[in-house]
Amino acid sequence: MNPAIAAALEKFNIRPDEFDQYPGNADVVWAEVPGEIAFELWRTISALHGTTGVWPVLRGEDLGGDVDSVEEPSAIPPSGEVESLLRSRFAEFKETYATGLGAGASKLSMMDFAARADEQGIFGAEEDDEDDEDEDGEGEDEWPEEPPDAELSFSTLRQWDSDEPIEFVHFALVSVKHPWEVFERLPFGGYNECPSPSLLSALFREWHSKFGAVPVAVTHEVVECLVARPPQNEADSWRLAVEQLVTCEDIVVQGTLSVRNLAKGLWRAPTWYFWWD
Repeated sequence: MNPAIAAALEKFNIRPDEFDQYPGNADVVWAEVPGEIAFELWRTISALHGTTGVWPVLRGEDLGGDVDSVEEPSAIPPSGEVESLLRSRFAEFKETYATGLGAGASKLSMMDFAARADEQGIFGAEEDDEDDEDEDGEGEDEWPEEPPDAELSFSTLRQWDSDEPIEFVHFALVSVKHPWEVFERLPFGGYNECPSPSLLSALFREWHSKFGAVPVAVTHEVVECLVARPPQNEADSWRLAVEQLVTCEDIVVQGTLSVRNLAKGLWRAPTWYFWWD
């Protein structure tokens, strides 16, 4: 183990020899660490990445057999910006929702398609809600003057049913040149509606370049990120929300219920959350 990482672990009273190699994957080692110190440990080791080439990942409470299913990446991550990376995925997305959006929907751009979907409440938000006033007397469709208070926290570190802290967390150390490459080294992606590991790697490469987003947690079905430069205005927040909708529609369809609500949540937010059912 890298001496700098070993020293960091020992400062948290964790022995380096507690880490085991993932079966068949020399690029990943892991151990269980106390949940109460997991994020600070993550922050400490991630700061060393430039010299160690090792990126830490919180993998949740119990991965079960997933540790044994590590596979080599099947494709080189594609090049291009996010909209081009999502082109084929968006084409499938349009087929799913175009019928309910009326004439010409199949020819709409990603941004216009999402706007029309919001107008018609396709993702679950009631149209009447757009005209309601919130507690401050503002219409819900108006862009707020200030973003909501965003706590720096991660669901991966808390029990889903009680919100209590998880006692022990699966903590992986992944040898990668860039943080977004962890999707190519961990058993994640390519199931149900989740993008393939290579596409996830490419998307997060672009989001890292623009927003400074890096993966903190990669569990069975969740990805959580720390974001250094979140969008600072309505237009950038909206575009990012549309990109995330096409990448992970569950965060809207089973979460915010509109792209606009997601955009408001992404505005100046220090963390991102993705979940594939």
